[in-house]
Amino acid sequence: MYQLFTGPLAGLLILGLQADEEKHLSTPRFTIPLALAPEHQASLKELLLFVSTNRGKSWDLHSRIKPGQDGFPFVASGDGVYWFSVAVIDSKGNMEPRDIYKARIDQKIIVDTRKPGLVLEAEQRGSNTHLNWVATDDHADLASMKMELLLDGSDQPIPIHITPNLKGSGHFSLPPNSTGSVRLTIQDKAGNQTITVREFAKTSRPLVSGSIDPLAAGSTPPFSPVSLARNDQPVPIQPPPPDPPSPSGSNIIPPPLPTAPVSDRKS
Repeated sequence: MYQLFTGPLAGLLILGLQADEEKHLSTPRFTIPLALAPEHQASLKELLLFVSTNRGKSWDLHSRIKPGQDGFPFVASGDGVYWFSVAVIDSKGNMEPRDIYKARIDQKIIVDTRKPGLVLEAEQRGSNTHLNWVATDDHADLASMKMELLLDGSDQPIPIHITPNLKGSGHFSLPPNSTGSVRLTIQDKAGNQTITVREFAKTSRPLVSGSIDPLAAGSTPPFSPVSLARNDQPVPIQPPPPDPPSPSGSNIIPPPLPTAPVSDRKS
């Protein structure tokens, strides 16, 4: 999308989103791109970029460029909200718009470089596995949240249907003597991703919690327990509630578990 200015700003295109949209970026370095028709370059002296870090309550002059340049390089000082507005200086030294507080907003950016925090707790009670999770992120994309069961001896993850929320709990049943892991994934709106793996076992040995970096792990991530990722912030989690009398008491739908074929016996 772009915006076309009229009057003294005729021919100036600000390339970006609609003014009422906020775009999430995972990098603090980017460019506010623009294009100026050649026939208008002679009438302008320079272009000014103003930035607001409080959604338009105040504006500061960030940088100046010449009409022949194709954008404003920008480096955010930290994660947060950045709104941008562009003004021009004509050949006579006049600025348009005269009042930046009445100018249109050309770009709205939210810089978010941190991965979501994610903690997954698992406890086995007989054949049931009880799960609790807590995710922390101001811009979490709940639609990206997914949980999967990885049984030892199988290469295919089994989806576990959950109600996506920053906090949740539930349980599902496992086949006898099974071992493996539960994997929980979430992204934020900037695309930062956290994956947490929780191992379960048929024995009474301690369970191990861990996270893996999807970018470093490659296309076939290892599901053996590893240390908590640097962006995971462990928080206290209350023990899971006792088994409910019916499946309606859990917000986890049991995954379709594979069953081994039963051979016929001759009497």
